[in-house]
Amino acid sequence: MAREHLSARARRVLVGLDDEGRSTIVSDAPTEERLVTEAFTRNLIWGADVVPTPVMAENAMDDAAAIPPPPAGYYLDISTFPPDSEWDFKAGYARALAEAGG
Repeated sequence: MAREHLSARARRVLVGLDDEGRSTIVSDAPTEERLVTEAFTRNLIWGADVVPTPVMAENAMDDAAAIPPPPAGYYLDISTFPPDSEWDFKAGYARALAEAGG
């Protein structure tokens, strides 16, 4: 299927604590933050602005176009790329990264 990467969605399951301190699923849904280009589709799972990251830290990732992570942090994403037969890597990849802020 041509251009299949454009519809790629990742599922994010977040685990936390309930009112009694027991483990529970906080959310289970497709990623909300996505960056879709002709060259790749980026589904953002999680991010932090410090390492080591506190266990109960909030997700610091809120902009799908922010490609470089914070200087002391990280981003976790799942990226999907089209097959070489669907697009021109040499002409398209650098342009897609530039348009995405990379």
